[in-house]
Amino acid sequence: MAAANGTNPKDEPVAGNGSNTTPTARIPVTVTITGNSNTVRYNGTTWTVTGYTAESSNPLYNINDIVFSGNATVSGRTAGTYPMGLTAEQFANRNSSFDVTFTVTDGSLVIEPALITITGGPDGTYTVTGLMPGDRVDTITVTANQMANGNISNVPSNALIRNADGENVTGSYVIRYVNGIQRPEPAAEQYRLTIRYWIGEVGGERAADDFTALYANGAAYSVTSPTLPGYSTESTRITGTIGEETTLDVIYTTDEYELTIYYVFNDGSEARPTYRRTMAYGQEYAVLSPLVENHTVTIARVTGIMPARNLTVTVRYLTNDEIIIEDYETPLGIQNMSMSTGETYE
Repeated sequence: MAAANGTNPKDEPVAGNGSNTTPTARIPVTVTITGNSNTVRYNGTTWTVTGYTAESSNPLYNINDIVFSGNATVSGRTAGTYPMGLTAEQFANRNSSFDVTFTVTDGSLVIEPALITITGGPDGTYTVTGLMPGDRVDTITVTANQMANGNISNVPSNALIRNADGENVTGSYVIRYVNGIQRPEPAAEQYRLTIRYWIGEVGGERAADDFTALYANGAAYSVTSPTLPGYSTESTRITGTIGEETTLDVIYTTDEYELTIYYVFNDGSEARPTYRRTMAYGQEYAVLSPLVENHTVTIARVTGIMPARNLTVTVRYLTNDEIIIEDYETPLGIQNMSMSTGETYE
């Protein structure tokens, strides 16, 4: 909301017959300008809102004495909020008897998005309901996922919608995606797909439970390999077309991470060169802390099992003056210590 005073720029004192005349005091009045607004649903056509209303605080003031120099029109086609752009500076008063203050509330056009439903179908097809005339689905992804009961779930996503002019109007829709369930024909021949997950080699330690499912002959399958912390596989997704009883193997290899041990004095300076070692996930480590003359070490031996991430340990060296022991209390300058596997600690 904005406000401005409107006066007659030609309101000048008029000379009388040789005597000074005092201009009559102008009557103060407030004129409230409210731009018209409208909220509609996107339908692919252009919507327009025009005009405004004016209300005077004084019934003696004639609204027709308002001079408007703006453009009280706003149009839009796609979903969004479109302001009319009214300001107090666009309004002026041409009645010199009144001192007018304009208070302006801008008008607007709001176009809300339309709701459509896209349902996935076999072989990348889909159906759509609610699409406005002239608009089209330009591109879309339909992913076929095999279900454990033998059915196929066709999952639509990432639709791009354009209008007849080629403009991207995807944002003018709220898209409801529905998975289409594809059931094999009862008489269709079926084959079983089995995927086994191993650590290191086939026949070794199991990485996860086997995946097994029935597929119709000629059906495509796409199976995501399970995630195993500390291990990785190049076969992150197994795809293919079933044509016989099929058993596939996925091999996981152990990931490696870096163990870093800092040896520092209590002031933070280096006491001994930093220890670094690349280790496999789950590997045990035991690193003896080097001795420093006239200093006591806070961790004499760093031990543990390598977690599925890089690990940093800080070992501090304290002088006898920095260690004060009273009975069985914690030495001064050394925090209570709990060494948990996989944590960074001092």
